[in-house]
Order: sequence, then C-alpha cells, then structure tokens
Amino acid sequence: MEDLPAEVLRNIFAFLPVPDLYQNLSLVCHSWREIIRDPLFIPWKKLYQRYLMKEDTALRRVEQILQEFSITKEQEGCVLGLIRLVSSTATGPKVDPSAVLRSLGSHPLFPKAQVCVLHKFPDLKSKAGAEKMWAILAVMVLFSDGVGDIRRLLECLRSPRSELSVVEVTEVLYCMATLLFAMRDRGIPITNRIFPTDSFGFHQDCSEDEDEGHRIHYNLFYCLYLMENASGTVQPLEEGRVASSGCQTVSDVSGVRLTHEQQRILNHKIEPGQTVKIMAFAGTGKTSTLVKYAEKFPELKFLYVAFNKAVAEKGKNVFPRNVTCKTFHSLAFGSIGRHYKDKGKLNFSKMSAFSISFLLRNRKEQSLFVRGKTVSQTLENFFSSSDEEICEEHTPVWFKNTHGRMQLMSQQEKQINVEEAKEIWRNMKKLDGDAEKRYKMTCDGYLKLWQLSKPQLSGYDAIFVDEAQDCTPAIVDIVQSQKCGKILVGDPHQQIYTFRGAVNTLYALPHTHVYYLTQSFRFGPEIAFVGAAILDVCKGIRNKTLVGGNQKGDVRGGRAGRMAVLSRSNWNVFEDAVEFTGRDPPAKIHVIGGLARFGLSRIYDIWKLSQPADVRQNSNLVINDSFIKKWEETEGFIGLKEYAEHVDDRELQLKISIVEKHRERIPELVRRD
Repeated sequence: MEDLPAEVLRNIFAFLPVPDLYQNLSLVCHSWREIIRDPLFIPWKKLYQRYLMKEDTALRRVEQILQEFSITKEQEGCVLGLIRLVSSTATGPKVDPSAVLRSLGSHPLFPKAQVCVLHKFPDLKSKAGAEKMWAILAVMVLFSDGVGDIRRLLECLRSPRSELSVVEVTEVLYCMATLLFAMRDRGIPITNRIFPTDSFGFHQDCSEDEDEGHRIHYNLFYCLYLMENASGTVQPLEEGRVASSGCQTVSDVSGVRLTHEQQRILNHKIEPGQTVKIMAFAGTGKTSTLVKYAEKFPELKFLYVAFNKAVAEKGKNVFPRNVTCKTFHSLAFGSIGRHYKDKGKLNFSKMSAFSISFLLRNRKEQSLFVRGKTVSQTLENFFSSSDEEICEEHTPVWFKNTHGRMQLMSQQEKQINVEEAKEIWRNMKKLDGDAEKRYKMTCDGYLKLWQLSKPQLSGYDAIFVDEAQDCTPAIVDIVQSQKCGKILVGDPHQQIYTFRGAVNTLYALPHTHVYYLTQSFRFGPEIAFVGAAILDVCKGIRNKTLVGGNQKGDVRGGRAGRMAVLSRSNWNVFEDAVEFTGRDPPAKIHVIGGLARFGLSRIYDIWKLSQPADVRQNSNLVINDSFIKKWEETEGFIGLKEYAEHVDDRELQLKISIVEKHRERIPELVRRD
C-alpha cells in the first residue's frame, strides 16, 4: 500500500464509508491523513456525514449553499435551485456528456426528465455539455419512485458507454442527499407542481410536504449504503435454514461474509474493564456478529448471557467452544436458588396477588386481593431494582381500589405495604423454620439474592449480554460489577420489558466504545423505509438509518406470499389467528414466541371453569392449571372474574374476555393449527 500513488489511494479510499476514513484510515500514517483531510477529496460525501453529526462548520456551509441557490421555504420553485446546484458540478476532461446521456436513455424515467429539463431550463436546450447531463440526472432522481429506480440509474451510468467515474456519480448523489436532508430539517417541501403534465404521465398532484423529500433522500441513502457495503452480505444465524442448494445452516457460519459495520466490531479486541455497546436494529445479525467475534479470538473465554432459556439453548448450538451460554436466572440458581430447591422452598413462578393475600393480616378497610396486588408489585419493584432494602420507592404510586377506580396510595398505605413486603421477604429468605412452606422463594427472588451477594463471574475474559435493552437495574448492577470486559448487544428501540422494571441499559450504562448495526436482513427497502420513518418521527432517530437488503416487500396491505401481522395486544393476536385460520382454505400461521407462551391451555381451563359443575363432571373436563383449579373449589368463574378486576390482572382479564366472546367455540379454536 505504501508504494501506491496518492491518486490510486484516493480512488480506493473514496469507496469506503466516511466513519472508516476518519476513525481508522486517518490514523495509519501522515500521508493517508492528508488525503482524507484534503478539501477536494470526496467533499460532498464528507459534508453529508458531518452534517448528520451536526458539526457547526457543516451546518453553516449547507445553510450558505441553500441561500446561494434560493433553496428556501419562501421560494416556491426551490427544487429548481437544487437542480441548478447539481448541474453546476464539474466533470473530468475525458467525460463525454453526450455518451452519458445515451447511457441514461435506456432508463424509463429518462424521457420525462429530458422534457422537464428542456421545459424548465430553456438555456440548456442548445447545450450538450455537463450542465444538461447533470440536470437530467438530478430530475431522474427526483422522479424516482423507489430504490429500484435509483439502482437502475446507477447501472446505466456503470455501462461501458458512460465515461463517468463511480466517484463522480456518488459525489453528485451525496450532494442531493445532503440538500434533501437539509430541506427536510427546515420543512422545505419537494413539490411536483413545477413539473409539466403531459402525455408522459407526469404527476398532476403536488406532494407538497417534506415526506416526499424524505422518501427521495431515503432512496438515495439506501443505494449509496448498499454500494459501500457491497463486500458483505452476511446471512444472520437466526434466519439460517437448511437447504439442498448448500445455503448456510444455523450451525454453519464458516462462509459468512461480514458487512463493514460488523467488521468494525471484530477489529476491536476486548480488554478487561472495557464496556462495549453494540446498538443493533432489528434483524441486523447480532448473533452472527457475536459468533464471528468469538471465532476470531479463540484464545479468549466468553460467557454469553441471555434472559430467555430457549435463546441460551440455541446459543449452545451456534457458538464455538470458547463460549459458555447461560441465562441470568440459571447463574443465580447455581449459586443461590438450588439451596431453596433442596429444601422444597422454591416456586418457579411469581408469587401471585392471590397467594400473597393469604399471607396478609386482615384489614377491614381494604380487600385482601387489592392489598395482595400492591404488595406483590412492591416486591417485584424491589427484586428488579439494585437497592439493598425494600423502601417506599418500591410501592406503586397508584392502585385500583375495591370499586375498580384508580386511587393514589397514601403515605400510611405505603408504610404498611413496605412492612408487609419486608415480612414476606424475610420469610422467603429463610431456608429453615417454615414448616408449612408457605413462603417460597421465587426465581426473581433468588436472582435478587444473587445480585446482593455481589457475585464475580471468574474464568471469563468477556461477557456477551444479549438483548441488553431489557436489563433490570439488578442485572445492570451484576454486569457493572464484573472486572472482565463486557459486550452489551441489543436494540434500544425494541424494549418490551419495562413492565418488569427493565431500564434501557444501552442508553443508561456508561461505555468505553460504541458500535452500530443498521443493515437488516429481514426485509427490503419498502419495509425498511417505513421502519426508518417510524424511528424518525416517533423517536427522532436521524443520524442512524435502518436499511434492508435487496428483497422485495409490500407495506400496502398485499395478501400474496408470506405476511407479517403486528398486533398491539394478545387479544388482537388471538382475533387475527381466528380470522386467518378460519379462511377457506385456512391460512397457516406462526405466533412469534410460540403458542405455549401465549397461554392457550389456560384459556381452555378458564372455559372449563365457566361451564356448570355437572357439565364439567359429565364431560370429564379436568382443569389442569393449579391457579384456575383453586377457583373451581371456591367461588367459580364469577369469583375468578371479580378477582382479575380487583387486582387489575390485565392478562387474566384478556383471557376471560376471549372465553366470554367465543364461548362454545373455545375448544375448537385452541386446537386449531
């Protein structure tokens, strides 16, 4: 590399993402740093990245350009200024604009763009130079309907007839991307009103809002991103399948090719005390990245920790031998929980409000079930916290009273809750002395005891924490106290366990290094654009953009092929499943997470409870769920419903509602595939 002329190095470096240039290549040597810092070296590509990072000099430079070419909100034809800016781009002396235009002539958008330029820029009519060529190219980009149009445009420009270099093309596209992004920041609309309407079918309606500019910018960014990352198209492990054509299986990652983002992570060798965060969007190959990381450093020993047992078991099949796969609860069980199991004092489920209510002293002013609910919430909040003692901060602020109304918890009630929770916790911790075994230790309870013991996970060089966005403060405390290196992986936008006390560790925990995975392998540009738009509008995420692959998708309600249905609640999941499986022919469905976790068996048992006692006996309807069975022996279905309302158990209320709606259809529905 040292023997290559500077001009050759410039052309090589121009293909790399800007973060690589600044963070890696500029540190290699003085001459490389001078190339990268040269103002004439890929100026628009560097300006785009600096503008995304909101550097002051970049913001001022872009504002100056917008004013110079009259690209302002007050200027109705501001998009013409954008085209004028692009048309002023210089080209190399060997470029023949007429040859480039002939190459563009095979693109479906070329005729429309040519007419538009001649109509709006009459001064270019008699010219065959670079100005007209760039203007037509700019209008073709503005007319593009999707990523496919931009990619076809790039294919035309890469044909043997076109003499433009790839760097010249990408610089023009980065110029448009920068200005479109800046226009959107300022609410400057991209409108089609300036374009003529004729037999070519030009848009008659004006898309006069920044959404049009957002879409065009996204199309440009998407294509530029895929160009820069063309060297790697890694197939993530979680989507691997066995195929006769020799496709990668879940346990075969030898042929995995890495994206630039993944390679950046592998270039970092973890050191003791370091905390590395990997901010990964959905489907971006997190597991594949960790597997390749462990393979690259076989001399290191890693501990892969997940929340879900199924995920940990899957890890055992895909990680190399230098990785141990566990759940946080299994680690805590090995240290603390097993002692309670040996004494018969272990309850593998949570302590319900129902069971806690039988441990409380009777008070006339409040239902035992209501108090059982608030005390159970107090215990759960304490278990998920990093605190050493139960205090008033762990009590719920609001609770639903016996009349079903939300009520602010008084100071006196908080103190009583703390006292009752402390008494239960004190008895839960006892290994001996509870002859009736009423106070059993729960999984979250022994995890809390493990956290309080300040454990040190010795024998590992680094810990992989998967789905780190769902860590509770208790788990964060365990992770932070480790002396080895920590690699936290997750998607801060997919936090789903806040109701369990989870905090967004990927934001809250300090780090020494941070990396990003933004290219998803689950979908193509259509779905990726919607995802990126939601992250932008709802969470203000603009400096990191979600992109996908080359596969085609549909977000307009199409029913062909495989379909994904997103539901806000389990009620909607059940109703959608009923609708799809009830079609003729019935659709095959798959519920993410599996039907076992959805609780169909409990729904069936609630339906059995709703049947008269003689029907249950004559039809041999045996209730298997231990909790539902308790109501069979006491207050029946009505009592269960009242209990669910009193303790505000929404999951139980949902299942009861499903039973009440579908009634006699429940047995048949729960048996459907």
